[in-house]
Amino acid sequence: MWPTELRTPLTILQGNLEGILDGVYQPDAEHLDLLLDETRQLNRLVKDLRTLSLAEAGQLSLQREPVDLAELLDDVVTSFSGQAEASGVSVKVTSAGVPGALIVPGDAG
Repeated sequence: MWPTELRTPLTILQGNLEGILDGVYQPDAEHLDLLLDETRQLNRLVKDLRTLSLAEAGQLSLQREPVDLAELLDDVVTSFSGQAEASGVSVKVTSAGVPGALIVPGDAG
């Protein structure tokens, strides 16, 4: 599963960068935003792979601290909104609207 997930953003990055260099694509905001999104996804996958490797080796330590669940859920929605939209799925988070109401001890990393 991981190699395919890592290759996809790399392939998109490489194809778009080659297209820009060859003059097929213009280095406009649309293409640069796409490339930035793919680098963010690739970074997230690499971090996840590192975490998984540490967990399998028994070297993963938890960093317990207060975690704002509303903020964490907003980050999740932001991270997966592109994939959800491409699949025709709408994702949104509705909270009580009270800042700090959903703070729990945990490891947000």
